[in-house]
Amino acid sequence: MRFPAVLFTCTCAGFLSAAPLDVEPEDVKPGLLAEYRSLVDPAAKLARVEVKPAFTLGLSSPHPRLPPGPFEVTWTGLVLLRDPGPVAFDAFVGGDITLEIDGAIVLQGQGKSEHAKVVGKPAQRANGYYRLTLRYRSLPDVPARLQVWWQAPSFTREPLPAWRLSHLVSEYPVAAKLEERITRGKTVAGRLGCARCHASAFPSVAETPPGPSLADLKGRVTRDWLLRWLENPSQVHADARMPALFAPDRAGFVERWIVAEFLTGDVSRPEPAGSHREGMKQFQSLGCVACHFIPDIPRTQQPDLDRIALRGLGDRMNAETLTAFLANPHGRYPDGRMPRQPVTPIQARDIAAYLLLWSPSLKLDPLPAPSADEIEAVKKRLQSKNPATALMLEKRCSACHVGVGATIPADVPVKNWDDGCFGGKTLPRFTLAAKEDLQAFAKIAAGEKHPSPFAARQQQLERAGCVRCHARDTDRPSGLEFASSTLGGAYLQYIPFQKTPRLTNPHQRFTRSHLASAVREGVAGLRAERYTFRMPAFGHDAETLVLALAEADGELPAATDPPQPTPLDPTAASLVGPQLIGFGGYSCVSCHLWKGQKLAESDPGNQGTDLTRVAGRLRRDWFDAYLEDPARFHPGTPMPSIFMKGKPARLTSVLDGDALRQRDALWHYFALGKNAPSPKPPAPLPVLVPLGSVVVAQIPMHLPGGELLESLTLLNASDDLLIYDLGA
Repeated sequence: MRFPAVLFTCTCAGFLSAAPLDVEPEDVKPGLLAEYRSLVDPAAKLARVEVKPAFTLGLSSPHPRLPPGPFEVTWTGLVLLRDPGPVAFDAFVGGDITLEIDGAIVLQGQGKSEHAKVVGKPAQRANGYYRLTLRYRSLPDVPARLQVWWQAPSFTREPLPAWRLSHLVSEYPVAAKLEERITRGKTVAGRLGCARCHASAFPSVAETPPGPSLADLKGRVTRDWLLRWLENPSQVHADARMPALFAPDRAGFVERWIVAEFLTGDVSRPEPAGSHREGMKQFQSLGCVACHFIPDIPRTQQPDLDRIALRGLGDRMNAETLTAFLANPHGRYPDGRMPRQPVTPIQARDIAAYLLLWSPSLKLDPLPAPSADEIEAVKKRLQSKNPATALMLEKRCSACHVGVGATIPADVPVKNWDDGCFGGKTLPRFTLAAKEDLQAFAKIAAGEKHPSPFAARQQQLERAGCVRCHARDTDRPSGLEFASSTLGGAYLQYIPFQKTPRLTNPHQRFTRSHLASAVREGVAGLRAERYTFRMPAFGHDAETLVLALAEADGELPAATDPPQPTPLDPTAASLVGPQLIGFGGYSCVSCHLWKGQKLAESDPGNQGTDLTRVAGRLRRDWFDAYLEDPARFHPGTPMPSIFMKGKPARLTSVLDGDALRQRDALWHYFALGKNAPSPKPPAPLPVLVPLGSVVVAQIPMHLPGGELLESLTLLNASDDLLIYDLGA
């Protein structure tokens, strides 16, 4: 149920007359410095960098280290103003808010519900960087929410862009540096499964088992490889997350032998049936390079981007099991860190062939078996007739792996954070580069004991890796776009130009139903066939991920989309719509698809989505604002401004050049979908041939039956046309 918004108007002083700060690009970094403090427990504090001041918390705590109840947060940093005219700020806020720009209050008020809106007065300022301070205080029994907006004569009201916010590197506080280390350590604790053995020491790390399923190990891994892996995983794979569980002496070898003999069996490694050449193209074109290094290119020649190297695949999987894994990654890794890509069985087979070509199995000399007396000694120590099961129970294998019994976390007390698993003297023994980060988190982890559904969902969103493929709250390209920009070659010539949709304020852009469906099931048929990136399907996790996006942007998760407006002129859509988007109008179909087809060949970096898929996908209010200035929503987009705010339409011959009526006609024309009348194709251009000359062109011709004919065409000054079928 929606409640009427409460309006609070602040009495604001105008901006001061001081000049903007003299700041060089290297002096600043993205994000504001945020300092949280509980009003229930003043000792509970938190300092960190946040990309923007926004959240929807309800009555939840913003962080597991802060107890439930009222809290306050102060953001400080810089805001970049570079738009002409006075700027006005407002905010949806449940709580108290005060926003200062260079010492002048531009927004102040209180909202007593999550629907309340606080409005400031316009203030003039020259372009440049200015100090920003935003103070927020939650109220008892009032759902906490904050979402800051701004507007000016040159642009329509919009959420305050995160890429306009930054902080001075020289002012980065020690507390924020420590928090950055603690955050990295928490990520490491989740990856290593620390809470699987030390549950009470890591109350906020509620990760699923991080290890792969051992259910099908007999058909994948040889005994000799597993023996070496169990001895020291980090020596076999530098990025291994598993610790050494066995002593490096003879007794440890015997124990490893018993476990390896129990878990492994006959392994068949036939030649992959797929095409490694096709697999290479699929691996690079689907978007796998967002998370993984390309195996046949040296790592030194690839940007890091926190990607994972695919080493040792041939020792862990054969072509059949790797193909099955690519089709259903969750069957092997229940933690969901590998999303389910929409690959066909043939594509999965080809990718498996490509990866195994560059990661073959090692040729290992067999190790001699331990004696019967050595095995008997282990049985006696364990007091078990089944030493393999007893050893796996002793080593707590089921804490991190499914497929070997119930996965029940243990609660082993921690005596010394500076030693233990990372000291190198006891077992289990981790080899870890980020040891100091993990220790920093471990020392405060027990204090993260307060329930924070908001923080838990943000952690799941981060683990899903959405920002690897999609830019969010930044004016820079995504990791996938950056990695793909360095690729190319035969059949991959369009890869460097492909872009992915941005995740900045997605609830402002997409309808709720489309966003949920896209995350749950993926998206197909929206772009041209040559667009190869594919959206994974996140299935039952989609609801949580979409909710996390809303909460981090200050959106109301339970809100509904605005109702569709009535057309200003019911006849305008079908009458003038084709003219507006056609080649004699704004030429939208020069770059965008129409009913799944390209009506013109555009630059590789300019290919747009299908215009007949607008209805049900985009929100009308976002559509109107986007047409005014696309670069505000998607920095670097080739899409031009169609209707400049406050100015007449550029196409004066349609609807009297009324921008409002033209924009309304466009929306309702697109809303007709596949039933919309199509625009006319571009008029043919006459080719004039000088007397005595011949024009020669190699032209692909589409025949009436749909067949494509590659032709060589000759035209002379007498209009004689000769067409040669090059294929024949």
